[in-house]
Amino acid sequence: MKSTNLLLAIIILFIFSCSSSNDDLSYDADEYVTMGMPDYKTAWTQDDYMNVFTSLNRLRLTKPSSLPKKNSAKSGAYFDRMLSEENFSFLQKETSTLTEKAYQIQYYAGLPNELINIYSNGLNKDELYHQELVEFYIFGLYVSQKKLDLANKIMQSEDPSVKNLQRGLVSVQRGYMEMTLYILENQIKSTVFTKNDLERLSIIVAKSIEINKVWMGITNADRIKQKLQEAVDNSSFPLVRDNYQNIIEAW
Repeated sequence: MKSTNLLLAIIILFIFSCSSSNDDLSYDADEYVTMGMPDYKTAWTQDDYMNVFTSLNRLRLTKPSSLPKKNSAKSGAYFDRMLSEENFSFLQKETSTLTEKAYQIQYYAGLPNELINIYSNGLNKDELYHQELVEFYIFGLYVSQKKLDLANKIMQSEDPSVKNLQRGLVSVQRGYMEMTLYILENQIKSTVFTKNDLERLSIIVAKSIEINKVWMGITNADRIKQKLQEAVDNSSFPLVRDNYQNIIEAW
């Protein structure tokens, strides 16, 4: 009997040790560089991002569990570089004109959606990268806000060379709306995302809406409020409901 119990204990220990070791199947950060992906220790350019997307799409097809992961002891540093604010340092470059910055940020505007597409398997309950997707939503708001901030500088500029760019403000605002509405649609998916992630996301989204509601107008405001109300009615978590209810009531 004792030998049987000991054997069972060894088997259970082996199962748990295998399970824990297989939780993170990503590569070490330096291995991605060895594969030909850009260095994660320096800021990325547009070409670097194109390289990353090509490589990640290839990995997604051949080994979908090997993508860089949030907070991973192995690949966390590489994941952080994908979302690093340092990659947007060109916006603070004093030697670049508003026109140059405007054209450059156009490419960066598509980064969040590209990452979401690569990491998503359809947003079902077995979503492999649910933590990472939440970070991409937050990154989407960050990029959208950077575009809005730059568009506002262009609108305030008296430089004749940027007059034509001022017509792009509506497009930039539309991009923000699409990203925010998309996030709110996913805010109620408690079978996909964790409570902590959805609560943190709701705090960030609420702050973003509070900052930007001044320019939305009636039509856009109604669209946002409708999605906020859907989140209030369907979210499983009180903090998420409270955060969005407060925005609706204070509008």
